Amino acid sequence: MSERHLRAVGADEVGGAADEPFSGAEAPELALLTPQQRSELRRAKRAALWVGLILPLVVVVAAMAVLLAWSGRLPDPVARHWSGDEPDGFSSQTANLLTYLGLGGGMAVLFGLIGLLGAGQSTQAVWSVMNRIMAAASLTIVTSIMVMAVLTAHLQLDLSDARDAPGPGAAPGLSFGAGIALGVLAFFVQPRVRVDAPPGDEPPRLELGKTERAVWTGEVRPTRVFGWAMFGTIAAMAAGTLSVWLAEGVGIALWIMLGALLLVVVLLTTHLWFRVRADRDGIEARSLLGWPAFRAPIGDIARVEVREIAPFAEWGGWGTRWIPGRGVGIVMRTGEGLVVTRRDGRLFALTVDDAATAAALLTAAVRRNGEEPGGDAPADDTHDTDDTTEERRS
Repeated sequence: MSERHLRAVGADEVGGAADEPFSGAEAPELALLTPQQRSELRRAKRAALWVGLILPLVVVVAAMAVLLAWSGRLPDPVARHWSGDEPDGFSSQTANLLTYLGLGGGMAVLFGLIGLLGAGQSTQAVWSVMNRIMAAASLTIVTSIMVMAVLTAHLQLDLSDARDAPGPGAAPGLSFGAGIALGVLAFFVQPRVRVDAPPGDEPPRLELGKTERAVWTGEVRPTRVFGWAMFGTIAAMAAGTLSVWLAEGVGIALWIMLGALLLVVVLLTTHLWFRVRADRDGIEARSLLGWPAFRAPIGDIARVEVREIAPFAEWGGWGTRWIPGRGVGIVMRTGEGLVVTRRDGRLFALTVDDAATAAALLTAAVRRNGEEPGGDAPADDTHDTDDTTEERRS
């Protein structure tokens, strides 16, 4: 089944939209939707409510009921954490119940509400695949936590001392597998609906002569807080690797730590800082190391906008994000960004400063490309020695 792709429009654009008045109790973005769009959106939200909030809370309640029913057969305190096959973390039954109740219920509410409201609060989409992903993630995470709570409690039934509990064995794998299975099912049972928000304001015009060339350059870079957090992560991993080397020498543990450290360094250095260039050929974002590089050729650009971007709500987090059917986002902060819509509807989103100038340049290039196929000047102008290049940097 193909995804329903609906764009939000004003009532004056679609006949009959005014037949169903907007209710103030509904989300404000519904005021710009047609009756069909509202119906599709309500159906998608209803499914996300069940998948992302109601069912996870049911799982939490069911797990709590099992733990309460077993309370007379469990030791007190109970084991909550294992190091290998040895339990090394304990708590009272009451604290154990409250911990799992808070953790499971909190995750259900957090991810469930993000699935229901996250992308709808942005200016980029009223409803998208990210809503479905976050709703399904809620059920995945909560199920994994609650199944683990039940399985580890089952290991301790009829024991007088939790320290005698056996190792968790297959419990972590079963918990994770159950969560993933339900999450995948939850994703696919939700309607494949996408409702785009109305397009933003058109960027200011940038008039270029036939022989004039303009280039805009900028950077996508992490915020200072995010950068320091990543630096702290690398430093902590390096310290852990050093301690393993000093304590155990060269061995399998050291190679694992070194491999993990190298992987994190490579991922961070190739996906957190990009140089961006916009010109008559389109827009390109290239990592500081030269790879990876993402491009949108001018002939593939349908629309360019400056929008407020919410990385977590729209793209599921910060960094370089790819969502099937939605596109690529290089998003390092919440705030102003450049959003390029390709002709097939996929997005290329960047959080850059001075996005309005880049949007104006690209829009001018798109107009010129429509007038002059390929965006190039006519062949008889190639000898003109008065070509001008304007370069803007941010």
